[in-house]
Amino acid sequence: MNPALVTDNVILNVRVPPFDDVRVRRALNYAIDRRAIVRLYGGARTAGPSCQILPPQIPGFRRYCPYTLAPTRAGAWRAPDLATARRLVSASGTRGMRIAVLDTAQPRIFFDEGRAVVAALRRLGYRASLRVVPDAAFFRIASDLRNRAQVISGGWNAGYPAASDLITQHLSCRGLRAGQNAGRFCDPAIDHQIARAQNLQIVNPQEAARLWAKIDRELVDRAVTVSLVTPKDTDFVSKRVGNYRYHPLWGVLIDQLWIR
Repeated sequence: MNPALVTDNVILNVRVPPFDDVRVRRALNYAIDRRAIVRLYGGARTAGPSCQILPPQIPGFRRYCPYTLAPTRAGAWRAPDLATARRLVSASGTRGMRIAVLDTAQPRIFFDEGRAVVAALRRLGYRASLRVVPDAAFFRIASDLRNRAQVISGGWNAGYPAASDLITQHLSCRGLRAGQNAGRFCDPAIDHQIARAQNLQIVNPQEAARLWAKIDRELVDRAVTVSLVTPKDTDFVSKRVGNYRYHPLWGVLIDQLWIR
């Protein structure tokens, strides 16, 4: 079992109430029970809780989670912190607002994650509901800015093991112009750091990884999404198989296996 190049999350539209208030975005991050999402996947062997944009297989990943009960320097998520979440909602003055979570019935895991988000929002005092749309229409509705979707259930899959495949596409001004940034987060200062990290990737990969970790941490602090879990890829092999090798992009390397 190996961590996939995937982060399951819910996207928050930072341009519409109540998620135009960073306190509300942080409150939902504190309130969500990531352990319950892990159980939806089948337990700790099939998924791990996550608070950040980058999954573990991406260069630049540094575990970080401020949205947990009793956070530690190790950056692991431990449990929801409802008391802090409710204080943030109270300070924002948004308690009781209507919130719709955009979702589809399939795949079932996304549907169940959407239900978990609705439950967390209700615990915070919002009038939350699940808006289920046909799978074929989901991306069109989610990316159409006129629909002003507040919360969008989903996940991001990196097509290549690079931080830019997640951050640049989905959390940049360029991604917004390309129609790939449903949460509408756009900060030129972040874009400047992204451009620098991409340039460094060629000449100094270690420094680039350090900068990607800094960008990831800043996006987490600004609560631009609610990251939930990192799923794991599972391969079943015979007891007669040896020399198993896994690549984060290509999966099991078939030509490296031997069979007794």
